[in-house]
Amino acid sequence: MGGQRPGLALLFLLNLGFAASSSIVAAASLPFVKNLACPGTYWISLPDHSANIRTAEDLCAAIPDAIRVAQRFPLDLASTEARDWTYDCEGRTCTRSALTLSLNEPGCPASACFCVNPGEGFEVTVSAPSSFEIAGCESRDLITLPPGGKNYLVSVPFQTNLVSWNDLAIATGLPTTGSSRAPGSICRIARCTSLPAAT
Repeated sequence: MGGQRPGLALLFLLNLGFAASSSIVAAASLPFVKNLACPGTYWISLPDHSANIRTAEDLCAAIPDAIRVAQRFPLDLASTEARDWTYDCEGRTCTRSALTLSLNEPGCPASACFCVNPGEGFEVTVSAPSSFEIAGCESRDLITLPPGGKNYLVSVPFQTNLVSWNDLAIATGLPTTGSSRAPGSICRIARCTSLPAAT
C-alpha cells in the first residue's frame, strides 16, 4: 500500500482483494494514549519512528498486563516465506508459524523475536484492561503487500487522509467500484470481543 507508514488508533487485517464499507477511521495526534479497555486481543499500530518500541520485547515491556504480541507482514514480492512470529511476554519465548522458516525475524537483533518495521500492525493480547503511550513520528513510505490469499496486519498513520474503509481499499490498489472488490478483504477487530468485525 502506498502512502504513509504505521500509526493510528486502528489497525487492519488485509487479505488481498476485498469488500469495504464507509465506516470512518479517525485520525489521532502523537503522542497518543492507546486504551485496551478489557482483557483480550487487539490490533494496534505504531509510528515508524517509535520513541522506545523497536522489538517485540520492547512492545511487551511497554504494555502493562501484556501476555503476547504477534506480527504478520510480508518481506517483499520475491519472498515465499511467511513472516509470522508470536512472542510470549511472560515466558519470553518466540514462536514462528508453520510456514515461517526463520526462528526470529531476519535483520533484527539476535535477541529479538521480531522488529517494529514500517507499515506493520501488531496483535496484542492483554490479561486485564491496560493502556500505554504511543510516541514517535511518522514519514511517508511505500508498503508492498504481495497477493496470494495471505493475511497481513497493517496500520495506517496517526495523521492520515484515509477516512473510510473505501479510502483504504483504494490505497491498497483494489477496484474503485462495486460492492465486492475480489479478491480480498479488510477486517478490523471488534473492541472487547477479540472477534474480527466484517467491513
